Amino acid sequence: MTVWRPSQTIRLKALGLHWRKGWLLAAEIRDDAGRVKGVRPLGGTVEFGETAEAAVRREFHEELGVTVIPLGPPVFM
Repeated sequence: MTVWRPSQTIRLKALGLHWRKGWLLAAEIRDDAGRVKGVRPLGGTVEFGETAEAAVRREFHEELGVTVIPLGPPVFM
């Protein structure tokens, strides 16, 4: 029997919350069969030497082709 073990590395994620008229922009998360199993804010892994703000800017540009301007400092959770 194969036992699942978590990765031995820590990955920092940076997510951006974009609200418009009471709606939150989110990406669908799909299972292996292609069914939607949830949603999450846009963002991704912070690369080595990158700030959280730079990661959010990069991810929004990669995923949507847009430039974002943060409205405040990052919040860490």
